[in-house]
Amino acid sequence: LLGYGHLTGTFNKTFVLIKVEDSISVDEKENVMAKNLCILYQGILAGIFDALHIDVDNEEAECVLLGHENCIFKFDFIGEELDDDLVDKGSGESVSDFLSTL
Repeated sequence: LLGYGHLTGTFNKTFVLIKVEDSISVDEKENVMAKNLCILYQGILAGIFDALHIDVDNEEAECVLLGHENCIFKFDFIGEELDDDLVDKGSGESVSDFLSTL
């Protein structure tokens, strides 16, 4: 999808991990400008939580530009937890599948 990769999310009680696989950053590891894609992802994902009125702290937990296999962003819920029926039981859900339920 235009080099942006495939997004999957893992939902836990107190945080969400969003993994970006096969993005153009993998092919552009030597190009320092590829970091802009990581920053763009983090901003867009944080904006989605903000639009949903979900307060989160966010960080980039892993980055392909630092030698990791994928970029992974962690979003910690501030002052709230997910209901048990919304927590993943060991498998990731496509972020687009989750967003379509809202």
